[in-house]
Amino acid sequence: AAAEFYASELYQVDRAHRRFEQLRLAQLDSRLPQHGALLEITTALRHAHRAWADRVAKAFTARCSAQGFLPSSTFQQRTLFEQVVHPLTTGGEKVAVFVIDAFRYEMATELVEALKGPGTSVELKPRLAELPTITSVGMNVLAPVARDGRLSVAGVFQGFKSGEFTVRTPEDRARAMGLRSAGKQALLLNLADVCETPTANLKRSVAPHALIVVHSKEIDDAGEANVGLPTFDSSLAQIKSAWHHLQQVGVKSFVFTADHGFLLQ
Repeated sequence: AAAEFYASELYQVDRAHRRFEQLRLAQLDSRLPQHGALLEITTALRHAHRAWADRVAKAFTARCSAQGFLPSSTFQQRTLFEQVVHPLTTGGEKVAVFVIDAFRYEMATELVEALKGPGTSVELKPRLAELPTITSVGMNVLAPVARDGRLSVAGVFQGFKSGEFTVRTPEDRARAMGLRSAGKQALLLNLADVCETPTANLKRSVAPHALIVVHSKEIDDAGEANVGLPTFDSSLAQIKSAWHHLQQVGVKSFVFTADHGFLLQ
């Protein structure tokens, strides 16, 4: 219920905060006559958003403490491949999975609007990230590594066991996904490669594969380098461009997912 409430309403607060910060960065100039007052308002808004985010986090943690930290199957990150991706691969058409590091839910709502159009069916659903919400957990658990709903950690944590090998890198994820649904390693591409490769070359690369995995770290890298605000919109545009390019070379179904989100500070 908490996840559905965020997905239906509360995400709008985080989206408004990001848009405000992007506008502030682009338009707030020290030469403006009310520059000092605008800075004070900015500080007040930031404090208000952080206080709101803290209240939401505390309420959610209290709910988890009372009800349990692992949600029902349809909200688990570890079941995404089996429940969403694998069924698409059984139809005989090419499928692409975009694994996007730090792709916030509110950003996905903007991508949905960008992808809508004639002949395109788009659906957005929330899932809760595995705990702890770090890349080495969230990215690797998107591959089919769960057995009977449980995860098997490989030694001192490096990834998750999937049969005879450990899933801990993008190549491992593509291998596990491909072996599960296509009998061989899926084609692994970077987001930039999909956008920049000539169409004829991309078509040749995609042709032998039923499953394509697109790996993206642009949003996460920009955030960690503290240059996210001016680049988030271009990252969304890049994802849309890659989607369109893969459509042109014969990919019919797409899944966009993430390891975790992040708090803008």
